[in-house]
Amino acid sequence: TCSRESAARALERLRLQLGMNALEHGIHRLTIQASMGAVATRDCGYNLDYLYSSADQALYSAKRAGRNRVAWSEGRVLSRLAS
Repeated sequence: TCSRESAARALERLRLQLGMNALEHGIHRLTIQASMGAVATRDCGYNLDYLYSSADQALYSAKRAGRNRVAWSEGRVLSRLAS
C-alpha cells in the first residue's frame, strides 16, 4: 500500500511520461494524453464495486475538466452496517 500523496505523484509521473512519448504513424506524429480517475480506499472503503464506480466517476470528472489530467474521487466511506 501507499499513501494517497505517493499514488498521486506516481499517477502524475505516468501521465507526463505518456505525453513525452510520441508515436510515428506515416508522416504523422501522434502524442498521447491520458485522463485518469483515481480513488483511495481510505476515502471510499474496500468494496470493489464502489471503488470501481468512484474511479469511473473521477475519470469522467477529469475529462469534463479539460482532459489530460488525474482526478481523484472524494467518495465517502461506505459501511455494510445500516445507519
